[in-house]
Amino acid sequence: MFRFFGTLFVAAGIFSMTMSPVNARDDTVSVRSGDAEMNQAITTARKSLPVFFAMIRKPDVGVAGFALKVGIKDPGVPDYTEHFWLVELQPERGGKFSGVINNDPAKVRNVKIGQRYHFTLNDVSDWMFTRDGKIVGNYTMRPLLKRMPKAQAAQYRAMLEKP
Repeated sequence: MFRFFGTLFVAAGIFSMTMSPVNARDDTVSVRSGDAEMNQAITTARKSLPVFFAMIRKPDVGVAGFALKVGIKDPGVPDYTEHFWLVELQPERGGKFSGVINNDPAKVRNVKIGQRYHFTLNDVSDWMFTRDGKIVGNYTMRPLLKRMPKAQAAQYRAMLEKP
């Protein structure tokens, strides 16, 4: 199941993902973990991370709102990974990073919104920023658009920068 706004979870064959790092309360859309389109979206996001890092190092005029989506496991919830949008990103030693969790957890209880969390690039499942008010990246939202009610999908499509 996908919680679409900032969080992606993998549990017993089910993903759960949130779509946007701008809101701690988000709608949910369900998708099987074996979903080829979603897995391709995650692969595309990971392969395109150099675009994200180039822009965060030297942002163009009109670019802001940098966020990475990161998978977080809770030892108390076996075989489950919940993905959160993290903001206020900082590089750290040894190829590590940290960011502030920007979504309320749905299932994991070892993190909370507003907490600084440390991670590696292996934990990243998506990235995004805004350019002139439009979302760039957020690849994991795109496969869900055709599964949403038309009005809701149109609202999200309007938020995305055209490729």
